[in-house]
Amino acid sequence: MSFPSHRNLPYLEQNNGPVLGGKDTNASYNIKQLVEADYVVQQRSKHDKRSVKVSLTEKGEELCKKLVEFNSTQAERLAGTKEATAQINATIDVLRNLENSWSEYLRYGAV
Repeated sequence: MSFPSHRNLPYLEQNNGPVLGGKDTNASYNIKQLVEADYVVQQRSKHDKRSVKVSLTEKGEELCKKLVEFNSTQAERLAGTKEATAQINATIDVLRNLENSWSEYLRYGAV
């Protein structure tokens, strides 16, 4: 499993298993990697066979907790105060989204 795949785990946990649909092959690839590593399970929608609900497994939840704890620990080391820690965590989220956008652009030529 690649790093880009497992960094999506906190997103899945925060959004309670988003429904993914359509032709987003990058998402499909990442989800496939997470399924193969036993971090998530997929459930096809009864109403729309193109859509899949993704949920964390127990193994995925444990890794997610570790990743969130690691990010918080790093932020606390850098900042020291709760307010600064929250700002650093927000910055990490923005940088992660920016990295995803650039990766998709470089891989597919469009965002």
